[in-house]
Amino acid sequence: MKSLVKYLKKREAEILFLLRKAKEDFTVNDFHKLRVEIKKLNAFFEMVDFCVSGFKRGKKYKPFRLIFKQAGRVRELQVEEEMLSAFFMENSLQDYRLELSRALEKEKESFFSINDQKKQDLLQDKILKTIPFLKKINRKKMAAYMEFAWKKIEKILEQENLLSENLHFLRKRIKKLLYNRVLVSKGGGKKTVSITDDLSDMLGKWNDGQVILNRLEAAMNSGKIKPGELLQIENLKAQIMSNNAQMFDQIKLSIHS
Repeated sequence: MKSLVKYLKKREAEILFLLRKAKEDFTVNDFHKLRVEIKKLNAFFEMVDFCVSGFKRGKKYKPFRLIFKQAGRVRELQVEEEMLSAFFMENSLQDYRLELSRALEKEKESFFSINDQKKQDLLQDKILKTIPFLKKINRKKMAAYMEFAWKKIEKILEQENLLSENLHFLRKRIKKLLYNRVLVSKGGGKKTVSITDDLSDMLGKWNDGQVILNRLEAAMNSGKIKPGELLQIENLKAQIMSNNAQMFDQIKLSIHS
């Protein structure tokens, strides 16, 4: 299908455009956009793998996954910096912020060290090798995939007692469904998917909070935080836990309403 090739080539163009940017021009938002584009590609690969036997999704996605994971380590630290700025004055937690800044620069260097021409050529090769499989996909197969994807979400939504692990899986499943839904015309599936952007946004914010909580917990257990800053970190952790608990209740209410 020409529309699938066009979509795949757009993902390729967006990813390579970001990867080819000079290190000094790479912004905070660029790391975020790169991860979103790779998520879209991963969702697309899942659909192709469902529709066509012998695609070998794991091999196709592997080099993208390496970039995605390292960009994620950078992004986690950036989100933590943003959260600290939202909760504290600029001159507070100076030692902790300095260590955070150093860790961020270290992860950025690791990212740029694996983002070389050889890696970019490999990514392009994986895209090129995907195109022949797209000719074997039709709307009936795509509709079957959407039904499959929706049933995975339904299975979670039907659970009365949702756990945090369920929400993490639900967030990823909804994202994949939303990314691939643009490829299916109206009426292309047996069921109209009614996942709201609000729920997806809430799950994203909740997940950001969980990531920060894990980082703060690790920092507190490291024994490297000065006593004067430890109390502030503990208070921040308590605040984020409270916010996430409220968000968790809102998500459950949204799901079961």
